[in-house]
Amino acid sequence: NFTFATGTLAVTKANLTVKANDITRAYGESNGTLGVTYDGFGAGESLGTSDVKGTPAVTTTASSASTVGSYAITVGAGGLTSANYNFVFVNGSLNIQKAQLTVTAESKSRRYGSANPTLTYRISGYKNNDSLSAGAVTGAPVLSTSADSTSPINTYAITVDTGSLAAANYAFNLANGTLTVSKALLTVRAENKSRLYGETSPALTFVLNGFVNGENAGVLTGEPTVSTSVSDTSGAGTYDINISGGTLSATNYEFAFAKGAYTIGKATLTDRKSTRLNSSH
Repeated sequence: NFTFATGTLAVTKANLTVKANDITRAYGESNGTLGVTYDGFGAGESLGTSDVKGTPAVTTTASSASTVGSYAITVGAGGLTSANYNFVFVNGSLNIQKAQLTVTAESKSRRYGSANPTLTYRISGYKNNDSLSAGAVTGAPVLSTSADSTSPINTYAITVDTGSLAAANYAFNLANGTLTVSKALLTVRAENKSRLYGETSPALTFVLNGFVNGENAGVLTGEPTVSTSVSDTSGAGTYDINISGGTLSATNYEFAFAKGAYTIGKATLTDRKSTRLNSSH
């Protein structure tokens, strides 16, 4: 004969792990949204189909001003409730990495034959009102260029190297600049001329000033055009001697032209008088 006795099946709460999501960001940025991940739902449930209600409390001590390092993201019950689950909380971590500063060699320009200007740089990308003067960055980069006073007209790189730059909260992105070497200025001046009225006109000539690097007229090709309105019959006065480019050219020079002056002075007129001598017999 069988005697049947009813037993009891006790269904207890399942454990649901609530883990704070790990975050990695750069120094000076906001934390963004602090979130969690749930793990351990039973019976094919999800957060949306389970009886879990409310949201957990997720916090960290790190702010946008916090320095490079790792900070805990703590998670607690907050407003979470459930009849079917116990909550197991697992903290996460917020990893703050170095922000990027851009170190840019500032572009420069000069004329051929001149010394290089002082090479300078600028730093951009500071966070949290940091600055070089405030001590956020120490040291200085090394700037260099292959151009010297003898380098022909062209564009040359100004390279930037980290040098002694250092910062606790920043890494460095280096950006080269350019040095533009333009043509030197050569003055082409018509030489002044003078003569007396009625005399033969002298040849028109010019002089060159402004050569650099020990150079002379040998680096030029062609000649300027020198002209004047003066003719052999022009009256006394001062006239312009005009000068223009003509066929003059040079690889490393440009030209500034300066007029000359042509002065015709008055001729001296000699008055010869005839003297009659009276003879007595």
